[in-house]
Amino acid sequence: MGKLVVQMQVSIDSYVARSRDEDFSWILPTLDSDYERWGVPAMWAAGFQVMGAETGKGLAEHWPTSTGPYAPAMNEVPKVVFSRSLESLDWQNTSIAKGDLAEEIAKLKAETDKEVLVHCGVRFVHSLIRLGLPEEYHIVTHPVAIGSGLPFFPEMAEPRFFDLVETRPFKGGAVLHVYRPRR
Repeated sequence: MGKLVVQMQVSIDSYVARSRDEDFSWILPTLDSDYERWGVPAMWAAGFQVMGAETGKGLAEHWPTSTGPYAPAMNEVPKVVFSRSLESLDWQNTSIAKGDLAEEIAKLKAETDKEVLVHCGVRFVHSLIRLGLPEEYHIVTHPVAIGSGLPFFPEMAEPRFFDLVETRPFKGGAVLHVYRPRR
């Protein structure tokens, strides 16, 4: 059975983006070949990539014609876009999930022994976190403060605790932190 992994890029002040429409150019100066040697295999390690509708639409505009190092994995690994309104998305290996979020995630986990990977879409991630679904977090912290924006975690009534499983610094200054929720 697979596990649900949330992999997100955050600023050193814990923001995912400055706004919903933000391009993520603030991340680019710290991405390097060292990060790529980890990031590309991490994408291939997924049994499914999952995302919300807005993210799915945006990525479907970019990745089919991209020739970058992440493009083969982004296009070939099966993708599931969660949406109540979309009927289809013109992006190879993409399906639409319309059912209950927790039930659909459970089905995907049962279909693979690989990771069910969420790597973008902070509103979608917030929905998963509120339901307590992520089993592991791969948080890549970039050495840049953006001052304001969309926080990685949603507001919560109670603190949540995590165990640090791994850290990995990259030459460009970003650092991967792998956490598992304490159950």
